Amino acid sequence: MSNKFFHYSTNQEVEQYLSELTQQCGFKHKTQLINAIFNGEVLTIQSDDLTLHNNQSALFKRNAQQLLDLDTLLRVHLPDTNPIDFDISQYQSIEDKIAAAEQLTIKNRQFLPTYLHILQVLLLVFDFEIAQPKIEQLGDDEEFIQEHKAKLKSLAQSSSAKSKRRIAVSNQVRFEKTMAQFTTKPLTKAQEEALSVINIAKLQLKDIALSTQVKTALLQDFDRAKQRLTATQKPLSQLNKLLLLLGKAKFQRLTITEQNKQMIETVTKELAELNQDIKACHQEQSNSSLTIKQKMKAVIQLLHKVKASMTSLEQSIKYGTT
Repeated sequence: MSNKFFHYSTNQEVEQYLSELTQQCGFKHKTQLINAIFNGEVLTIQSDDLTLHNNQSALFKRNAQQLLDLDTLLRVHLPDTNPIDFDISQYQSIEDKIAAAEQLTIKNRQFLPTYLHILQVLLLVFDFEIAQPKIEQLGDDEEFIQEHKAKLKSLAQSSSAKSKRRIAVSNQVRFEKTMAQFTTKPLTKAQEEALSVINIAKLQLKDIALSTQVKTALLQDFDRAKQRLTATQKPLSQLNKLLLLLGKAKFQRLTITEQNKQMIETVTKELAELNQDIKACHQEQSNSSLTIKQKMKAVIQLLHKVKASMTSLEQSIKYGTT
């Protein structure tokens, strides 16, 4: 299927506003914005102060692997002399997992895998329940919507010089359906009769003894009535169609509560500190001036830090989700 294009004549003011909307709605190109409008999509306004952190579980996987590598080095010199039969996946709730993990010590080979498992579960909860922005639909009373409609009204009345542009249509079926609303409709029999009456009245008005002021006012009323009757007979310009569709567009905004913002700051700070501890431990393993015992002590301290981080995250997330 060959590409279909939407051709329209536009001016600098319209193109500037389309560019602003493109950026505000998170699109890279104006074509994406206009096609979203053609497709009837809800447009999402981006917030300058909204930084997304809902991918911490994925980001932590690299750190988790580094920790496991360090733990492997430790196990060479710290054998599990008192092994226990323990599988963290047997426990369902986070509370049960944490309680069960208490029976483990650093010497148990399951220690780090267990606390990494709990950390990943907590981070998934964090990603989806705390860091995930909520969607807020914007109503007509919102300042953004009011300014948007006022701007469109101003653009529709602009008489600036126009130049021709075209937009490649991404979904021809949705485009045709959207444009169908602008198809001119024939007058009904009642509308035709009303139009005939108005035309006759205008002709007869000149023979009626009325002041010029009254006749002028009546003629204006007749003209307005004709405009309403024949509104569907006058095809809109392509630009006016686009502006009308922009006026009908629905907008939403992504938001995060102040409480969740505080939780996000606490959790990301904790993870950043743990990341620094992992880097420091790696550097100690590469330090030729340290003994094996000193290097293993550094790993053990890091494993204790992992458990402490898990406890801190659990408390933060529990507070944030209650």
